[in-house]
Amino acid sequence: MAAGVLLVHWIALAGLGSRARPPGAPPRERGRVWLVSTPDSASRPVASAPEAARQRPDSTDSLPVRAARSASPAQERRAPPIATLARAPANSDRPTNDATRPTPIPSPGRATPAPSPSGQAPWPRLATRIPPSVELHYQSTLTLKSGTWHGDASLSWHTEASAYALHVSLATDGRAGHDWQATGRFDAEGLAPDELVEREDGHGRRALRFDRATHEVRFPGHLPPRTVVPGAQDRWSWIAQLAAIAEAHAGAAVPAGTHWPLEVAGLRGELDVWDIEVIGTEAAADEAGRARPLLHVVRVPTHPYDLRIEAWLAAELHHFPVELRLETPPSRWGLSLRVVP
Repeated sequence: MAAGVLLVHWIALAGLGSRARPPGAPPRERGRVWLVSTPDSASRPVASAPEAARQRPDSTDSLPVRAARSASPAQERRAPPIATLARAPANSDRPTNDATRPTPIPSPGRATPAPSPSGQAPWPRLATRIPPSVELHYQSTLTLKSGTWHGDASLSWHTEASAYALHVSLATDGRAGHDWQATGRFDAEGLAPDELVEREDGHGRRALRFDRATHEVRFPGHLPPRTVVPGAQDRWSWIAQLAAIAEAHAGAAVPAGTHWPLEVAGLRGELDVWDIEVIGTEAAADEAGRARPLLHVVRVPTHPYDLRIEAWLAAELHHFPVELRLETPPSRWGLSLRVVP
């Protein structure tokens, strides 16, 4: 009788132990006790990669431009900058193979569909004409919550055969210098980025890589890869891609209201579609006081802390920006670049 009672108790205790064992734990071994602890963070919601990036706007890698603080069209279309234009050097290394010069679209702003990864709608293909190599220097103004800093910036665009390298550096008084190196090739969409590397004071920090075979972009750290459309850019190569789009329309008036969509990947896991809108052609004076046309374009963000872009593209600079304003409203982060003659 006593043996029967002991057997019942033993079976009951064994059943409780099996229910208490955590899912996925190995089978209970004789003489061992399994302890499980649950971290406090498990009960907190985890922000997605793009949301996490928006929560930390004060960083030079987010590359923002002036964002609208009002929905008023009058405020969106500001007076053009009276900027002194530098002249880009004549250059003969412009790629001439057909892959870098797709057939121009019938009229500015219209697009033809491009192939896209399986399961996605066709992505609009915009005509591009790769700009020649150029070296530009800018005066920079960096605005943060803690204050404003002035300094210098440079943009080096170099093309050779079917490849390119874009180097951007930013130095401001009292802050660590940053630079970015973007490399890639050319295809029917224009620029086809391979890699973007960010450095701080000459030391590597983060890298973003594109895998064209799998149509994916691979972010730094443990962030999962994301599928990208043909013609997707990184947070610096978009400047050269925009110049290539504008170069394809050189000599023709681009109507106000024209939209050029760009998919852009960031170093923090962001992957967004930027709608670049043409505001119109405006005039500025060159070093001799002569009027030169500037193509005014704007990207207005759709979410808080999205990058807002306002740029004036100069034909004499092969449509690289003579002035560029970046901002992430409602934060105080801002970066302004104004070309030095």
